[in-house]
Amino acid sequence: MSRESRIARTVRRALDRRLKDWPTNQNRRPIKRVLNGVLTLVGLAASLVGLMQLLPRVSISPQSPLISSNAFSAPFLVSNDGYIRLNKVNAICSPKNIIYTDDAHKDHHLVVEQDGPDELETGGLYNPSLEAAQLLPGHKLVFPCGMLDMPFADRVSSAHILMIVTFRAPVLSYPRFHRQRFELTRDSSGQYHWLEEASR
Repeated sequence: MSRESRIARTVRRALDRRLKDWPTNQNRRPIKRVLNGVLTLVGLAASLVGLMQLLPRVSISPQSPLISSNAFSAPFLVSNDGYIRLNKVNAICSPKNIIYTDDAHKDHHLVVEQDGPDELETGGLYNPSLEAAQLLPGHKLVFPCGMLDMPFADRVSSAHILMIVTFRAPVLSYPRFHRQRFELTRDSSGQYHWLEEASR
C-alpha cells in the first residue's frame, strides 16, 4: 500500500469519526421547535395589540357651567379617543346623590339618591333628540346634563352624578356604555366645578 493510500485512509477515518459526533437533524429539532414557539408568541402578541387598538375608547370632560347659579348647566365634552367610528352616540345624566338645601332653613334637606353600582347603571335623564348618528375618531361632541331643567338648581349644596355615554360600535348591534362619576365642588368665588371621581 502506497504512502498516499495510507494518508487517504487515515483522513477518511478521521472524517467518519467527526461526522459521528456532528449534531444530527434529530438533535436540532428541539431548537427549531423553540424558535417556532417564540415566533408564534410574538405574532400573537402583535395581533393582540392590534385588536386592542380597535376597541372603542371614550372620555368625558366637564366644562364650566353656562349659568353661574346652575351647576347642571355645565356641558360635558365626549371624545372618541379610539381608532374606530362610534354610532348612535348620546349621553345620560344619572343622579347618584344630590342634596338640596333651603337657605332659609339650613336644617331642611331634600336628598335625591339612586342606589346600585356604577358599572351596572344604564338609566338616567337624557334627550333622545340629541343622539348623534356618529362620532369619528379624534372628534368630540358636547352634551348637556339631563338635569339642566330640574327645579331648585340654585339650592344644590352637594351633588354626585354619573355621566353615561351610550354608543354602538361598527358590526356590533348592541349598545355599549362608558361611565364616569363626577362630584360637584365650589371654589372661593362661588363658581361651580365638576371634578372626576372614582366609580362606586
